[in-house]
Amino acid sequence: LGPAFTIDRAAELLAAHGPAVREARAEYETAALLAGVKTPWPNPSVEFGFQHGFGPDAVINTVQALGGIGVTIPLGGRIARQDGVNQVSACVALVDLSASHREAYLQMRRLYSRLALLRKRLATARELAELAGQTSAVGKRLVDAGMASALDLGLLQLEEARMRVAIHDLEADEIEVEADLSRILGVHSTTFRNLPAGALPALPAVLPGEDVLRRQLLDQHAGLARLRARYDLAEAELRLEIAEQYPDLRIGPSGEGEPGE
Repeated sequence: LGPAFTIDRAAELLAAHGPAVREARAEYETAALLAGVKTPWPNPSVEFGFQHGFGPDAVINTVQALGGIGVTIPLGGRIARQDGVNQVSACVALVDLSASHREAYLQMRRLYSRLALLRKRLATARELAELAGQTSAVGKRLVDAGMASALDLGLLQLEEARMRVAIHDLEADEIEVEADLSRILGVHSTTFRNLPAGALPALPAVLPGEDVLRRQLLDQHAGLARLRARYDLAEAELRLEIAEQYPDLRIGPSGEGEPGE
């Protein structure tokens, strides 16, 4: 059956192979690499070309060369503001990674608990179906002995059939839960075969109060954390837009000849 599929093992598989977690981690690593690179200054510009003169005054040197080189100096702190946007973007990606991991973990925990309960219900249903089969067999012998009617035997067989149908329904639910759990963890469903005894996660004996839940909602809710991070990013992008309103200063020498001279 392989190693025991405990809740801790499921959490390890989620962190290592979960598609949503891996995607969010890749986005954060990309943003972190970008934030670690300083925004470069604009590249210097080089101009080179020719002027052509025509008319009665341009009898000689009708074609003259021109050229120049220029350097752009950003004004308004645009470079520093761009670095700030990149750093805040990395923080947003980190928050999204943490939120995605937490959401996937909570969903995995719910599916894990449901799978454990389904396995218990299946075991109980199979035991009851076996007992119902034995009861039907006894009822058949009683009918043959003339101690029970065919109606009594039919009721026993009907109850056995109901138990078999219930088992099929539970098995279909089990397959569905395993598929959802496999999709979240990114591993094959055969990993879930060996559920240990007492696989259900332990619940707290006392539920926290309303004030504690309210504080936890404000501090730890994944959606609120994303909103706060994106607000900080919007503020950084706004400061960058303000800095980009200042025109850049371009300096550099240039020279050209006058056609006809």
